[in-house]
Amino acid sequence: MEKEIWGLIGIVVGIIVKGVFDIIKLRMSHDHDKERFRSQNLAKENIKELLMEMLNHRKYTDRTFDALKKRIGGYPDDDIRKMLMEVGAQKVRAKTDGKEMWYLTERQEERNRRRNQL
Repeated sequence: MEKEIWGLIGIVVGIIVKGVFDIIKLRMSHDHDKERFRSQNLAKENIKELLMEMLNHRKYTDRTFDALKKRIGGYPDDDIRKMLMEVGAQKVRAKTDGKEMWYLTERQEERNRRRNQL
């Protein structure tokens, strides 16, 4: 009878210890995956910050796509357009030459005021 109790205690302790190690391993794996994801997406986040800075410039409400693209290297045009959409920009065409222009949606009223002043 005593052997069975010690055997049962050993099983229970083994299950608890394994559970603790599994939790620690899972947490470490999660932290590693999160850090890897952050480092992989850091470049895109930096680009989004740069786009926001350019689109929030006090003198310019609209920017040409070419002007935005000049500051960003290594990304295809469509990826840059996706990032512009992610930061809340809208695409329009310039009335004079039909060039692709972008502005922040949150600056729509300011943009309208400036256009009416011209």
